[in-house]
Amino acid sequence: MSFRTALILLSLSVAAPGCKAQTDLNKECKLVKKDPSDSTGKRSLEITAGELRGAAGRDVISFGATDCEDLVCVREANAPLPASDTEPVTGRCSRPCAGPEASCPSFDEALDLVPASAMNCRSLLLDEQVLATLRQDDPASYRLYFGENASPYFCAREPVRP
Repeated sequence: MSFRTALILLSLSVAAPGCKAQTDLNKECKLVKKDPSDSTGKRSLEITAGELRGAAGRDVISFGATDCEDLVCVREANAPLPASDTEPVTGRCSRPCAGPEASCPSFDEALDLVPASAMNCRSLLLDEQVLATLRQDDPASYRLYFGENASPYFCAREPVRP
């Protein structure tokens, strides 16, 4: 390696720690579900407001959301739904996280300054022990509902207070 190449690599390695990682965390996304008419399981359909009318008070997590780099879109409990039952429902791009102490920095730092729009790591699925039992007892059904995910923790906004 030439001295010039080594100098360029050293410059990049010193500058890189100061760069903010690109993310889409907390960007708006559409909730999706598997298309039941697709036997390959690769196509998805948007979830509509009418499908969530009975889900008040519950977080909704959507795996396979192509709007998001980690393919996870979350809608917090009690978030207002569109007026029309046929309108698609939106949430926020999310990702799995390690637990309540993990950080979830948004794509836009300004969102993190306001408690109502900041994301934090919280449990959205069943607890880890229940997930492990389900995964062991019925792997096919587990994959159908939870994919390959093994953790209940995801970056999400706090639930909307009614």
